[in-house]
Amino acid sequence: MSSLLQVKVIPVNGVPCLTSCKKEERVQNDIILFENLLNFRGENANCNDFSQKLASGAAIFVNDSFSLSHKIRASTVGITRFCYASLAGFHFEEELMQLLKINDTTRRPYIAIIGGSNFLRKAPALHLLASQCDGLFLVGKLSFQIMNGLGIPVSSCLIEKNATKEVLQLIEIAHNRNIPIYYPTDLWCLNSNNNEQLEIFDSAELLSGLISLGWTPVDIGPSTLERISSLLSSYK
Repeated sequence: MSSLLQVKVIPVNGVPCLTSCKKEERVQNDIILFENLLNFRGENANCNDFSQKLASGAAIFVNDSFSLSHKIRASTVGITRFCYASLAGFHFEEELMQLLKINDTTRRPYIAIIGGSNFLRKAPALHLLASQCDGLFLVGKLSFQIMNGLGIPVSSCLIEKNATKEVLQLIEIAHNRNIPIYYPTDLWCLNSNNNEQLEIFDSAELLSGLISLGWTPVDIGPSTLERISSLLSSYK
């Protein structure tokens, strides 16, 4: 990272705290790198003491992680109690602007590609997009919910049972507007018995049986990526 950014990066092991580094080192160097905060219980619990340690030695907090900003954690909420000022970063602003552009439906046809998990929480946004778009392409865990709703056998461990109603509502909106819902046809999968073993499987084959054999989907496969590229050429 030091080579890439052309500044010295100091890793801090253990409990993340700026004061873990000597003051003279902090003055001379631009970046101090903490471990993955999710490894600490205080992060997920938005612990006051943990938040204070995160903020120690810092006056200004800049949140540049748009994708995590809705989560109540020590690094997103708790830390703000102990800093003089709290700001959103440039990347945060860029992501927000991209989100606002979703409502610009003047260029047709218009397709939305959506990933992630937790269908129930995303349902209002998905229903809104389905009422405006000319097509939806779902990837990630969201796609498993749609496939299950369309009657494709999906392993129970991948199904969000509390979102069945919302999934069927999305399918109904798309059906009534006569717009397609696309999902992955193949997936890269990791073997739970060997973290270095990756294989490509047909989605239907994997989701109906191979999960029980220790294969976990981790990304879309090459055929799905090719299909997305092909679709994008026919959408604006």
